[in-house]
Amino acid sequence: MADEWRPASADDVEEFLGWRYEGRDAVYDLSPDRDEDQAEWFLDPSVHCHVRRDGYGVEAFCTFGADARVPGGDYSLEATDIGIGTRPDLVGVGGGAARTASLLALADQLFGRGPRRVTIAAWNDRAQKVARSAGFKESSRFTRDDGTQFVVLVRR
Repeated sequence: MADEWRPASADDVEEFLGWRYEGRDAVYDLSPDRDEDQAEWFLDPSVHCHVRRDGYGVEAFCTFGADARVPGGDYSLEATDIGIGTRPDLVGVGGGAARTASLLALADQLFGRGPRRVTIAAWNDRAQKVARSAGFKESSRFTRDDGTQFVVLVRR
């Protein structure tokens, strides 16, 4: 399943930088000015940015490591942090469990077996449900400087 993901190209990054979400999900919008530095950052090999495509373009992208952390969280446990973004038209319509399973297979391929960690906005019950169904368990909660609460979940 990990072969469904491939390293992101410049075109892939340009595509997902343009995604815009509705309502509370707008917190997941990336830089609205889509500056070159941000695009180059996603292409840096240390970010491990990968994409999964469908017949309409980039279906989802992921990063591993510090990019997947939210300032203010407790990341003292050694684990591979995973961040994922799903194309706005696919949010809430199913498929999250399959994307997560293939993403975990990719993480094993890239980093070997070990603990995995995700940080999710506390109000995002949908994403938490997908993570919990994949074996993640809550390890902590925190509030970011802007008042947004987050849940940190770990899968050992």
